[in-house]
Amino acid sequence: MLLLFSAVLLAGCAIDVEIDHVDLTKVTSGTYHGEYRSGPVKAIVEVEVRDYIITAINLIQHDNLRGGKAEMIINSIQEKQSLEVDGISGATASSNVILKAVELALRQGMQ
Repeated sequence: MLLLFSAVLLAGCAIDVEIDHVDLTKVTSGTYHGEYRSGPVKAIVEVEVRDYIITAINLIQHDNLRGGKAEMIINSIQEKQSLEVDGISGATASSNVILKAVELALRQGMQ
């Protein structure tokens, strides 16, 4: 019964969330908030941009099932300065939700 319940919960998760490219040269300096939810997985982020560089990503909230290790994706985004990073194996839904929250935050700062 628990397995069936878990399968139903996961069916609504963001495994196939479309993450759009954000051109950092169009994002003005500032701190931006992004939030995204898919099923039981939710992320709230704060993204700081200075001179077209992501200088900090703070994960304010991350509700997940077993996708806590997805939080490492923030390091990849900062290192690559891009949303085009590999998801965290075993935490695909949470990885995608965090990526989408960062994308939505960055879009707030677009010129």
